[in-house]
Amino acid sequence: MAIIDNIEKLHKKPDHIKRRILLASVFVLMFIVVSVWVSTLRITLSKESSKESQVSSPLSVFFGIIKGGVDAGVSGVMDSVNKLKQDKNYEPKQGE
Repeated sequence: MAIIDNIEKLHKKPDHIKRRILLASVFVLMFIVVSVWVSTLRITLSKESSKESQVSSPLSVFFGIIKGGVDAGVSGVMDSVNKLKQDKNYEPKQGE
């Protein structure tokens, strides 16, 4: 009867300790409930979603935007360098 013994020990503790134990218990139980909910939601959404309507994660969208910007910047610099090289009047200064 270890559960009954633990309950009796809890009854003997001061109120502020009981509140801390209650708060910790609520957080642990809510974490478990939310974790189960998210995992079942993920399973449900993966079954319902088709290949045409897949949603990208925000992180992958962000990295896609950054990669597109960097690629555009690099191609712009390369185009400028190629135009300068094709220009017959262009004479590179010392150090270029």
